[in-house]
Order: sequence, then structure tokens, then C-alpha cells
Amino acid sequence: MTSRQLNENKHPAIEQIYPDYSRKELAEAEDTVKRYVNLVWRIYKRLRSERSKNLTKEVLNARFKRPRF
Repeated sequence: MTSRQLNENKHPAIEQIYPDYSRKELAEAEDTVKRYVNLVWRIYKRLRSERSKNLTKEVLNARFKRPRF
């Protein structure tokens, strides 16, 4: 696959990525890619959620702490 083909089609079909695969192999590859993307998305959402919780704790701690002299 040339870079021109990738530029023309921003979302290449699985058949373009693996042109020599059989139908069964293409189905398996597509399933694997979908599961991988789903896993990455879940990790991203969890990290984003934990980050917002940590920021909230930090803000509350900073706001209600008494200054030490």
C-alpha cells in the first residue's frame, strides 16, 4: 500500500492493510483490531477519570489545609 492510497482513504479497510489474508483471517484480524481499540479506549477513560479524581482531591486539600509557619 502506498502513502498516496493511505492519504486518499483516511480509514483503510482491513483488506487494504492485509491484502494477502483469506476471508477467515481478515475476520479474525478485524476482530482483534476492534478488541484492541476497545481496550485502549477503556484504559484512556479510566486514566482520565482517575486524573480528574486526583485533581479534585489536590484542589480540596490545597484549599482546606492550614498554612504552616
